[in-house]
Amino acid sequence: MYSRINNIELRLFGALSLVVITPSLTGCGGASGGQTAANQQNLPQKSVYATVQIAVNMLSRTVTYTPVNSGPAGRAVFGGSSVAVSGPTTLSAATGDPSVQALSITVTNNYGVGIGVLPNGTATGLSAVLNSITSTPSGTTESVQLSNKDGIVPQSGAGQNLPYLSYGPIAAGGNQTRAWNFIVPSTITNFTLSIVVEGATADETPPQAASGAGSGSTLVRTILSSVQPLCIAVDAAGNTYFAESGDIRRISAAGVKSLVAGSPTITGLVNGPGNLARFTNMFGICVSPAGNVIYVTDRVNGMVRSVALAAGADPTNAANWTVNTIGGGGTQAISTVAAPATSIAFTSLNGIALDASGNLDIADGAGANRVDEMQFTGGDPSNPINWQAVLVAGSPTGGSGFVDQNGTLATFNDPTGIAADPIGNIYVADRLNGTIRRITPSGEVTTIAGKAGISSYLDSTIGIDARLNLPFGCALDSAGYLYFTDGSTRVRRVNITSASFPVETVAGTANPGDVDGTGNSAEFNGDIGVAVDASGDIYVADIGNRAIRLIQRALP
Repeated sequence: MYSRINNIELRLFGALSLVVITPSLTGCGGASGGQTAANQQNLPQKSVYATVQIAVNMLSRTVTYTPVNSGPAGRAVFGGSSVAVSGPTTLSAATGDPSVQALSITVTNNYGVGIGVLPNGTATGLSAVLNSITSTPSGTTESVQLSNKDGIVPQSGAGQNLPYLSYGPIAAGGNQTRAWNFIVPSTITNFTLSIVVEGATADETPPQAASGAGSGSTLVRTILSSVQPLCIAVDAAGNTYFAESGDIRRISAAGVKSLVAGSPTITGLVNGPGNLARFTNMFGICVSPAGNVIYVTDRVNGMVRSVALAAGADPTNAANWTVNTIGGGGTQAISTVAAPATSIAFTSLNGIALDASGNLDIADGAGANRVDEMQFTGGDPSNPINWQAVLVAGSPTGGSGFVDQNGTLATFNDPTGIAADPIGNIYVADRLNGTIRRITPSGEVTTIAGKAGISSYLDSTIGIDARLNLPFGCALDSAGYLYFTDGSTRVRRVNITSASFPVETVAGTANPGDVDGTGNSAEFNGDIGVAVDASGDIYVADIGNRAIRLIQRALP
């Protein structure tokens, strides 16, 4: 039997902050050097979602507030009144400056838990984003401007370069007021603005799912287009990382896009500074919680590569990242006896996951048909001498099949996606068998969802009675759900905390397409990679649509 280096601390699945769409008014360093799993992450400013349109008549100095039932491009709205945005009906001049007009805008929390705060009590606050301003007359006059903005959102679902004001956390039933100061040219007679309030909530409910269809209470939207994402990951601060064929890119929690390493036009095999490094077809990616070390499976080169950020350096500058080969590229066949990771010859590298002990679990696909582990022995995770590789499960000769057994007695058929839970279980999307498999810390392989040899679609309260269609990527959330992409058109999940492993559909239909909206009407076209953050948000690499898609829960 293989030997796992295991420093796992037994614990329950941690709390997660949920990103929700407010229905009121109108979207893989920890143990021994920073190496722990990043299955649960946080994206605090994409949660509660309330929109109000405000109309100001400068002649009568009256103000009206209208809840908006359609959000910015790519978003949707659900009915209710969980968060309200209101203010005075009469405009006033700002204190000390009669040329500046002031509105004291109040955000009221009618939801049952605090907003602008995570379940662990961490305060994140709220962002009230100024979505748009239009004025009358238009064309020849100066525009109305917000004069006391706290910052600019470089990119969001509402648009680019949008000013915002920050509100603090608001307890259930509470409210908070801030003055919005506008510079209004004297020629303006009327102006209209739209404000979008976003923030985290303190509840722990993950995105919803349904049986036989995507959930109507889940929202899908496109957050980035014109890319070719093959795999995706999120760190603890809500920064998103995805790999294309030859490059790794990063989207900060604030929406800033940057190159981490590689080139979108030149592939190859080069280590060194990120801007000079080269890769060829990365099919798996994971990131440390701190976002300072990224791991990828470089499939064509047959290697596992690390991409490390210099301490304290700007992550948006690719020259500050350093690429090293930490596994693969050798000639030795992997076995249950640990060997230096760079001595091993990998075959068809697919998914990769960072477990709670700082080890890397790897799906080696067609031609290898096995699950391997690169064990971290301590020190610098970017140094290949600190990694050894061992065969976890699957045939040592690479034979395909479908057998539930222990370790090397088990067989797989093109394992692709992989995830690891906090207590040492590994979950594998066994693509050509149409199943989800679980490997315990002792190496026992069992099937928890799907039936080998039957490629179809069926949700079920009993996982092995469900039918899957070429499952590919998978990712765990902290509530105990394993999300997986299926059939190129759906995102589904397995409840791994239930003895029966029920399978449900989160979003998508049988139809390939490029449609945002509710989970039961949204369409994907080649959704292969998937990642989940601590808020419960699901990020999908939709290669067919050349897009990154985001799935969020809507408040009831």
